[in-house]
Amino acid sequence: MPITPEASPRARAVAPAGPLAGLPAVWAPVLLLLPLAAWIESARRLYAQAGAHTLPEGPPPAGIVALALALGVAAVLVECAFLRMVWAARGVRLPFAPLAFALGLLTVPESCAQAALAHVAPGSAAAVWLAPWVGYRALAGDAAGANGWSFAFAGAGLLTAARIAASAAVQSRLAGRRWREAALLVTVVWLLSHVLLAWLAELARGRALGPA
Repeated sequence: MPITPEASPRARAVAPAGPLAGLPAVWAPVLLLLPLAAWIESARRLYAQAGAHTLPEGPPPAGIVALALALGVAAVLVECAFLRMVWAARGVRLPFAPLAFALGLLTVPESCAQAALAHVAPGSAAAVWLAPWVGYRALAGDAAGANGWSFAFAGAGLLTAARIAASAAVQSRLAGRRWREAALLVTVVWLLSHVLLAWLAELARGRALGPA
């Protein structure tokens, strides 16, 4: 009996439909506005937090927010491209648009929660309640931007874990692989990207990442 391409052991089925395949196309631009709005609010919060640690000759707040917004968009695109390369090395080609779209939407809860911290006093009862969800930044306030490590990892909380799990679920479906494999891959990428962020934050302050 001849072996068809579908029956070949080397052929791997990749889910042709994206995670939002049943969504009407007209809603796509509307949903894309959600991460953009969340990134803007989160950038404003981070600018206010890091203000005490920047040079007085730095760019105006609007420029910082615009830069943070651009970096947020670029971060999703770079993450998407990097994940596709990692999956391609494992013999799976993920579609770029559905993956990038899903990754962008998954940043909304975290970004909105970080923006909400602008209205919460550090160490207050509300901050204590938010801390498990949004990380140490809720308790530390401005001190969370004092060094690269805290700047990069102080926002890690239950929402971060939920985003990693949801991202793994999306990639698992698109790749046709097990969720555990996707979760391990996403976790490693997240850790490496935040170590890089800590290093860049230290370099921006003229310091090296690590012991002096």
